[in-house]
Amino acid sequence: MVVHRHHQDPTRRLETGLGRFPPRQNPSMIISGRSGSPPSLLFRLLAIALATILTTAATGASGISSPWPQRWSEHLDRDVLPFWLADNERTPSPALPEARMQDRVFSLRLRALYVLAVALSRQKDEDVRNLLRMRFDHRYAALVSRFYDPQTADWLSTADADVPIPDLSRQKRDTADQAWAILILDDIHRLAGKPDARRLAGETFRRIDSLAHDDLYGGYFVDYDNPPSAASAHPDRDPESVRKHASTQVHMMLALARLLRVDPGNAAIRSRLEELVSLVPRFVSTETGHVRWALGRDWLPATFARPINNRTLYGLNAETISYLLNANDALGRPPSAVLPLVECIARGLLRDGISPDGAVWYVGPMEGSADDRRVWWWPQVETAAAMWSLFRLTRRDDYLAAFGKVSAWAHAHLVPAETPGRWVTVCTADGQPLPHTAAAHEIQTGFHVARCVLAIEKN
Repeated sequence: MVVHRHHQDPTRRLETGLGRFPPRQNPSMIISGRSGSPPSLLFRLLAIALATILTTAATGASGISSPWPQRWSEHLDRDVLPFWLADNERTPSPALPEARMQDRVFSLRLRALYVLAVALSRQKDEDVRNLLRMRFDHRYAALVSRFYDPQTADWLSTADADVPIPDLSRQKRDTADQAWAILILDDIHRLAGKPDARRLAGETFRRIDSLAHDDLYGGYFVDYDNPPSAASAHPDRDPESVRKHASTQVHMMLALARLLRVDPGNAAIRSRLEELVSLVPRFVSTETGHVRWALGRDWLPATFARPINNRTLYGLNAETISYLLNANDALGRPPSAVLPLVECIARGLLRDGISPDGAVWYVGPMEGSADDRRVWWWPQVETAAAMWSLFRLTRRDDYLAAFGKVSAWAHAHLVPAETPGRWVTVCTADGQPLPHTAAAHEIQTGFHVARCVLAIEKN
């Protein structure tokens, strides 16, 4: 029996895939006339011109086009969004550890809301959009109710639904969590039209800037006190806790870029963003192009108890490329202002962090090739997005080739045939899946994939 689309209720259409995320039509279908009656000569000429414009983004300086931007878009609509929309409906329980983790960890709840906002922004069917909107509004309200402290404008890193929120007034807060809140809340408003999310993003910035900013050396502390204890000096803190953590700085940089695009006349936001754009390059080795995981409080290399602080994570290198380009653009500067630096990072990444067949390795020394050659999902997809951005700026075929190889490796080894929307979290260098612990940083692959696909589409 044929079930006509307009007879299915919205929930059923979400389950079956009908009317959910229609694939983007290939310009060649228009030219060939397969989408309707044979076109007139004028229409054919116009269609050819349109096809040329639409495919320019995937064409290299040598004239070779890449199929991967369209494949990434199709993967997002066909696989990733349907999987995570269904997955986020699961009821947390001891039998579903990932669902329970996702329920109580702020960053995971926030990222799940982002994926829902992406789905809402791409949905064309009005009935399904209305259903997604109801889900989105409900989850947004639940997120704010459980994790946001209106008295302090802080976001709690974890909170259980069945446990009263503890008194955290004198405990340290994680700056990176607040940075994620700013940038994702702003994205959520842009995607789903939620002015309150943008309002909270601004409040969060004002809060952490007063407590987490290092007024002596610039940049932001890894965490901050509530209430502050000499916030600008922190004389009582050990070297590890006052280090300049690269991930914290680059995500604050991206968060500030988001805010500045909304309020370009805000002098405080512009000043902080200009500061980070000038300081973040200190993480980069001019000899190897690698991004150091941490520096001392004074932005110089230091001795740390944990060796990871003086190593490089190739996924962070890719993020630094993308975020510097984004921040530079938000400041209204030409790409040439940061292109030498990001190409230096890219050379190191291509040389030491990516296998000949396109696997993006995990960790390595500041000099030399990777020595931890596990492949995690997020460096793989972040590197694909970074390589595509660099290709679009430079038209260099080595970036286009890297984009193709990294994309192909991801789809061959990280996208399982049985559940293509739920990427493999981590695998060996030859593509064999490895077990993971379902820790907070190891799940919710949908966020990075969705975010990077949108970046590829934008470029």
